[in-house]
Amino acid sequence: MRCSTNSITELTFFRGRVALCAILNALDLRRDDSVALQAFTCVAVPEAILAAGTRPRFVDVAENSFTMDPLDLERKLEPRTKAIIFQHTFGIPGWIGEVAEIAKRKGIPLIEDCCHSYLSTANGRDIGSFGTASFYSFEWGKPLVAGMGGSAVTSDDGLREKLHRRHDALQDPPMARRLRIELEYLGYRVMFRPALYWVAKRLKGALGKLGVVESSYNGHYGEGASSDFQFRMSPSCRLRLESAVGNIQGVADNSDWISRQYRDRIRCQYVTHPWIHPGSNVVFGRYPLTSPHKDTIMRLASRAMVEVAGWYSSPVHPLIPHQWKSVGYARGSCPNAERRAAEVLTLPTHSRVTQRDVDRTVTFFNSLQL
Repeated sequence: MRCSTNSITELTFFRGRVALCAILNALDLRRDDSVALQAFTCVAVPEAILAAGTRPRFVDVAENSFTMDPLDLERKLEPRTKAIIFQHTFGIPGWIGEVAEIAKRKGIPLIEDCCHSYLSTANGRDIGSFGTASFYSFEWGKPLVAGMGGSAVTSDDGLREKLHRRHDALQDPPMARRLRIELEYLGYRVMFRPALYWVAKRLKGALGKLGVVESSYNGHYGEGASSDFQFRMSPSCRLRLESAVGNIQGVADNSDWISRQYRDRIRCQYVTHPWIHPGSNVVFGRYPLTSPHKDTIMRLASRAMVEVAGWYSSPVHPLIPHQWKSVGYARGSCPNAERRAAEVLTLPTHSRVTQRDVDRTVTFFNSLQL
């Protein structure tokens, strides 16, 4: 299965999590089944699993990594595990080959979470081509931005037919939500640039809480499926997506240009660059660094108006510890993921990043005195 522009736009849904839920439903999972996914993820992933009527089973990331540990996956598989979700965090393919072998040996469908990047490769194969299906997201902060939405891709003809039936049974979003999406997209067009990151972040959060724009986090974790799962992508977002997919290679080239500068030029004693798996070519959705001084660096970046994000700030972002139980995560069950969340900092690689932005980011880190 190759992530072509046609396949990305074939089956589009209201959000990436809605696309994932559709895949799980099309696989005919039952209520007592479980789905293995990594900790150090967005709450949208377990939300989709719960909306499909199944149970999340959290697997740790490998030490000093951002992606699923195949050894911990083997330990945590159970008889009722009926799907595995492999997340290409920040676009890093990780141990996708090893996880694919486990899934094949166990006869468990593998679903790839490609929301952070579309064109990374592992041993010459595109991410999205290792599993039974993959899903994507096109919201603010993703490599391709349509306003709101996600898509599902599969090379299995039977599964594609089921997905089409489920897609066709969904509705277009109501007009009020479509208007909120358009307002959010207008905000993205005006404010989505590194120099305005901290202002845009605060404004988007405030407007989301007021219901003026669509929020990424709807608060339905473990409390029944939200109305999001009733809808396909809005017509205006679909048109924008169809226009944007023609520039996927441009997005990848831009990410590579920026990421190479971060890796080559940031020489800061307080941060560590990511380790990349041999045989991988990474198209970063964001460029990750780690530091034991995460909170201090974030405060200083905010004052300097340099775009540095702290997600994932939790093994199930953005949930805080007392909320973890609502999605089936137990404190201490994935210690590497909890450590990553306490350390990770990410830098932008999107098309609005200019050479001046890169220079400011490099200067900020190389000038740090903590």
